[in-house]
Amino acid sequence: MLNILIKQFNLFAGQSIEKVEDLDNKIWAISRMGSGSHLMAVLLAEQQGWNKENLRFEIVNNLEGAREALREKPEAPARANGFLWEKFMTKPLVDQGEFRRVGEIPTPWPCFVVAVRRPFLAQHSEAVRDLLDALRPVTAEFKAGGDASAALVAQTFGQRAEDARTWLDTVQWTVDTARPDAMLDMVSSTLHRLGLVDKPAAAAALWHQL
Repeated sequence: MLNILIKQFNLFAGQSIEKVEDLDNKIWAISRMGSGSHLMAVLLAEQQGWNKENLRFEIVNNLEGAREALREKPEAPARANGFLWEKFMTKPLVDQGEFRRVGEIPTPWPCFVVAVRRPFLAQHSEAVRDLLDALRPVTAEFKAGGDASAALVAQTFGQRAEDARTWLDTVQWTVDTARPDAMLDMVSSTLHRLGLVDKPAAAAALWHQL
């Protein structure tokens, strides 16, 4: 089962950056290597026609770390020039004027999946199946919750109610357990093309049918 959130990554930049093109050969704040902020920076470089060998990264761990890394201080320059993060989670910082948005890039693949280590799955496949069976009605109820679900999101994450509702309208969950071969092949081949994995993996090697 996939829990799918199609993210719109907002692109933020330091005060010396006016447009996306100015970020070529600059330093990207990322939460960690292999994270969404890292993968999307590499994908953006490909889309812009930049030399990916020139990409430089500053590992900041989380959103708070990125806020610090992009902050320009009188005694020291910013440690990073650009940052990619989820659109709605960062909107309050944009509204407050702390982050300056210079672009946007949608993710071409699902952002969250249920992943299990093979040894654990071999020993506890029934427990994993029970977990997924429990998640399906909860996600369906949350998605159908309308204003109540949006209010919960707004309260939990400091969002405006209208922004939380817009976010909820963009979220997709699937309860279909059929293996999505085309999507898995696209993700694997894209990561290989970007030089982020050594070789593409077959869909059958990535998906376990419970």
